[in-house]
Amino acid sequence: MTKDIKSILESLIFVVGKPISIKRLAKIASIRESEVANVLDELRQDYQGRGIKILARGNAVQLISIPENSQYVKKLLTEELQENLTRAALETLAIIAYRGPVTRSQIEQIRGVNSVYILRNLLMRGLIDRERSKRDARFWEYQPSFDFLRHLGIKDIKELPDFEELHKEEMPIEKAEKLTEEKKEESR
Repeated sequence: MTKDIKSILESLIFVVGKPISIKRLAKIASIRESEVANVLDELRQDYQGRGIKILARGNAVQLISIPENSQYVKKLLTEELQENLTRAALETLAIIAYRGPVTRSQIEQIRGVNSVYILRNLLMRGLIDRERSKRDARFWEYQPSFDFLRHLGIKDIKELPDFEELHKEEMPIEKAEKLTEEKKEESR
């Protein structure tokens, strides 16, 4: 096995952050599934005595922290969840509340910056929910959670101040889609 393949598979397993199938890893790395299995065995040995390991379940694998460190991991996550929301998190939450359901790319278009970690934090705190987009199943759409509504003491998102006015404004991507559709109709 080349060291590059080992590095590639390790990066993929780390970045995905959830179980990924050996078949998918093989496809992405352009190698056979048997090669993936061999490299995963090497990585398991490399991780002996370290703080992470590869968990295998069925035909999928995931990079996880070792159970012996769970009390420290739990402490870190608890502290992270109990911290006050940052200005960026509040801004993202407001976008989701007033424009939801909204995709990550739409949020990033409005904010002008990457929002992956903020969305992860809001999901972990239970302030937002995500579902597959009905328009394009490749994307997730984010919307306020019931816990968010409960924290605000409202029963319906429409009870937010100026909701009707702010919610009805089209986002730039929606305006572009509408213009494209209009031009298609004109050319018919």
